[in-house]
Amino acid sequence: VGIGEATLHPAAAGILGRLFEPTQRATVFGLFFMGSHIGLGLAYWLAGTLGEAIGWRMMFMTLGAAGLLLALVLVASARFKPRSFAPPVDPAGEGDSAAASAGTVVRALIASVRGNAAFRQAVLGISLLHAIYASGQFMQLWLVTEKGLPESTASSLYGSVYLLCAIPAAMLGGLAADWFARRFHTTHALFVALVGAATWPLVILFRVAAPESTGFYVGMGATVFLLAFPYGAMISLVLNEAPRSIQSTAIAFTMFAANVLVIGTGTYAIGLFSDLLEAQQVAAPLTKALLGADMVVLIGIILYFRLHRKILAHLRSA
Repeated sequence: VGIGEATLHPAAAGILGRLFEPTQRATVFGLFFMGSHIGLGLAYWLAGTLGEAIGWRMMFMTLGAAGLLLALVLVASARFKPRSFAPPVDPAGEGDSAAASAGTVVRALIASVRGNAAFRQAVLGISLLHAIYASGQFMQLWLVTEKGLPESTASSLYGSVYLLCAIPAAMLGGLAADWFARRFHTTHALFVALVGAATWPLVILFRVAAPESTGFYVGMGATVFLLAFPYGAMISLVLNEAPRSIQSTAIAFTMFAANVLVIGTGTYAIGLFSDLLEAQQVAAPLTKALLGADMVVLIGIILYFRLHRKILAHLRSA
């Protein structure tokens, strides 16, 4: 699963980046990554509804069989071939990416990271916002141990909320981002920053609210909305700041930073600090560790405000 995600997502993003203009990319990527949100929400929902009845091994086999069937449908319905796309010619003269060696691509990526502050901030911003995914790894455990929900109820509840929030958020978020940028003649980065600033306080409310309160359910939806709604705009910003000849590589680098460096390290850190706080007999240790991860998300939101100013300054000086 990890290999498939690591190889197919960047390749697909590179293809979509060639097919659509920057003014349309937030919409396109919002729809594209909606599939990930559907899968994650269904996983929680199925675990809470069918998991206890059929067991986790049968659940994995059932989902694997469904994946194979969907893969066959994809192969049967695929129409585009690699030769259908003209080789991308980078305006900076970096040449044909199809003929570029791996070393050339890596050097171009390193040059972009070192020499393009907007690209660095776009990658760092989306990566830090993925700390909300690191928190999500503990969602069921947290709901059971510190909020007092039964295990099956916790899983099915979060799965239901995830599906109800993530699908419309991903579907409409890209459209809203592209409309916002056109309507107000501004950047997608400002859209991401404003969405984050409006949603982040609700995430904090979720951490401290009683499970029977309205704020608890609103905050649970906010944890999903915060990343799903502006996700298309965040991916679009990475592509817009990357040289055209290395756009697939830029997405792969972004996914590495988000999944390995932030989600992987963040998940370990949340678990570690929770255990350390529990050993010190601190009340609600996991809640406090999750609040620490929420601070990382806040830093990512602030970075998008800075990215907005950076892009505007570049446009004004051009």
